Amino acid sequence: MIPKVSNVDSLILADNAGQEIYKFKKVIFHKDAQYLLLLQREGYKILKTRYDAKHLKLIEIRSEEFQQLRDLRLLDFDRPERDQESIGEFMVTGISFNKLGNEGGMFVEFKIASIERPLDILPYIVQTGAEHVFFSE
Repeated sequence: MIPKVSNVDSLILADNAGQEIYKFKKVIFHKDAQYLLLLQREGYKILKTRYDAKHLKLIEIRSEEFQQLRDLRLLDFDRPERDQESIGEFMVTGISFNKLGNEGGMFVEFKIASIERPLDILPYIVQTGAEHVFFSE
């Protein structure tokens, strides 16, 4: 069961090279696709969702897709540099959400999974509302 979500803070993405943590910024619904904008120290990463064998995978987008989103003013930065020509594929193995805090402490909820049974994060993300969910049309 998916809990009530007011905000999504971070995602843990896994691939064959290991796992990395990214800050969630927004999701863009454009035509029949969903794009996630994530932030890490090096800069932004834009990933497209794809369901494969009942699991959600996140795929790095092609230059044409990036330009299309930029032309629609859904992205306001230059295309991030990539180290390789191949398109990366990731699974979500963790999500932190409902982060609240002040001087006295912090409260964060986590959901963790394995790479064999990754998380479907879209039900969490769409609950975050107009601040983080965007539609192209």
